[in-house]
Amino acid sequence: MRILVSYVLEDIATTSTYKFGHLISEYLESNGFNVTRLDGFKCTRDFLFLSLLDAKNLVIYAGHGVEDALVGFSFPNYWIGRPFVGFDNVDWLSGKIVYTIACSSGKKLAKEAIEKGAIAYFGAIDVMYVGFPLERNYMDDFIETWIEPIIQLINGKTVEEAYNAYIEKCNYFIELYKSNIDKWQNADWHLYALEHNRDVFKVFGDKNATLKDTKPSTTKIEIFKSLLYLSPVALAVATSPIWVPLVKKELEKRGIL
Repeated sequence: MRILVSYVLEDIATTSTYKFGHLISEYLESNGFNVTRLDGFKCTRDFLFLSLLDAKNLVIYAGHGVEDALVGFSFPNYWIGRPFVGFDNVDWLSGKIVYTIACSSGKKLAKEAIEKGAIAYFGAIDVMYVGFPLERNYMDDFIETWIEPIIQLINGKTVEEAYNAYIEKCNYFIELYKSNIDKWQNADWHLYALEHNRDVFKVFGDKNATLKDTKPSTTKIEIFKSLLYLSPVALAVATSPIWVPLVKKELEKRGIL
């Protein structure tokens, strides 16, 4: 099972999502999963393209989002029309379960992803709030709600069961904040924020799917589409990382090298 975890650190809001990305990567790796991390400045579509040459079952993204894109490391990529994932490359998510902690991508991008072949897409249809470490570490509470669905998925649960686990985890902390609203100075705002997150976080696609139902494709086909436009010499040079090792191995087998 191969998992891609992408997370960026650019401002106060992404401090939480970056910590989430790091923690879930550590958790998955400690449980024996093959994890590729695109953290910080590597959270760009170029690195996404390269990482997907090795097929992934689950793609996790944590960072800024808008209705039609996952922003990724924004400068200068997003500002020159090359977000991490947009309508022009959302087909790279085909055959995968996609899990996003980001604002608004559930409005348009999620539906486009499903139409282009993604199995399921977790995403928000409005802004998402983060918690802060104050009289209580609300940041870690919010992160715990984001981690819970992934734990369910890797343990064989369906997309719907994973989503329901998120709702249950949110409700647990909501009730905790309510019961301590007179004791914790910032419980009221975090109560509002978590109720909002719970209500805007949605799941699209096949809700009965599990990770075993994924049919991960790679971006290799995109490479060969591009190579069709190259000259024979350019084609040989561009594909040398593929054929040179094979030739070398064959020559070694025959005792020539």
